[in-house]
Amino acid sequence: MKKIAVFNQKGGVAKTTSVVNIAAAMTTLNKKVLCIDCDSQMSLTQYLFPEYEEGISVIDMIEGASVRDGILNYTHKNKETGISLIPASKDLVSYEIKGNKKFQKLFKDLEDDYDFCFLDLPPHLSGISLAALISSDYVLVPAIPDSDSLLGFSDLVTVVNNIRNKGLNTNLSILGVMFVNMNLQRMTQKYVYENTKKELGKLVLKSGIKTRSIVEQARFFSEPLEFFSASSEAAKEYKEVAKEIIKRAKEG
Repeated sequence: MKKIAVFNQKGGVAKTTSVVNIAAAMTTLNKKVLCIDCDSQMSLTQYLFPEYEEGISVIDMIEGASVRDGILNYTHKNKETGISLIPASKDLVSYEIKGNKKFQKLFKDLEDDYDFCFLDLPPHLSGISLAALISSDYVLVPAIPDSDSLLGFSDLVTVVNNIRNKGLNTNLSILGVMFVNMNLQRMTQKYVYENTKKELGKLVLKSGIKTRSIVEQARFFSEPLEFFSASSEAAKEYKEVAKEIIKRAKEG
């Protein structure tokens, strides 16, 4: 199972939307995907399960509760989709994880059950974020091509390097920067996009997501685009992103 932490210290960059739609796209490519909501705002949990009331959460599982008892399987029209979720808890806002081995044990128990795992992290370097990064293989960085979305990118690189250099996770690497909500008709976005590609090179995914209203519509109805409108351009874009992530993870 490839473990990908989805992280940007800037909020409002469609982290949760990206996790949901990449996961759904991967299921059409015969991949089983586990999503873990590590954010106290519970956006990922509420996207896939809008009527969810707090039960066994990622905190309980880290602390030793039965992992499989707490996993929620997302269905669409009563059919299994191949997407599973470990839900968040509002208590994550004050949760202090002690040590990283607990998180790693959670993954070990599920290693053979899924092809990919996406961890939706809060937009700040909390204890749970650090533990997730230490336990992951890659970091995926969603970003909007504006002047703010990548301000903390150098800090993220520093965090990843520190984790590697301290021997906490020598295999952790940045999978790539994925641009979302792109409108390259805007001069500022086009400028940021082109300059970021020039500066970061292959770290920028070739695939990206343009600004499209159907993404918000799918979110409103709590459906991944792949099930809401598989023929839409946005769904096709997410599928291309999913293919590129699979390829990068395989080559990495």
